[in-house]
Amino acid sequence: MREFRAVHQFNVFSANTPIQYALTEYLGTEKNYTGIENFYAEKRDYFLDLLATSRFQALPCNGSYFQLLSYHNITDEHDKDFAIRLTKDYGVASIPVSSFYANGNDYKILRFCFAKDNHVLEQAAERLCKI
Repeated sequence: MREFRAVHQFNVFSANTPIQYALTEYLGTEKNYTGIENFYAEKRDYFLDLLATSRFQALPCNGSYFQLLSYHNITDEHDKDFAIRLTKDYGVASIPVSSFYANGNDYKILRFCFAKDNHVLEQAAERLCKI
């Protein structure tokens, strides 16, 4: 199952060639994407405001719907282990950034998706603030 989960993770967070061509065509019409940067900036800022009392440290993230959070003040756990614990114990999923490094460097940083409904962000932030 570990291998299936790894494949699933990379399939979900990457785009195949036909989708990339379709996206290129979609982006050819300006009205399809105008204003999206403000939409995601507001989502990011809302999520960060909810996390203001947490022990996580937000890293600057722009042009994305992922927020990087450092947890170096919380635990010395490897990012993969901490991500698993957050999912199991708190019901909040994250992506350990070491999985993106060829050498597996662990900088005590997790990636959280804020492209969610506000009530989901509120629940996640409430749980993360309890850590």
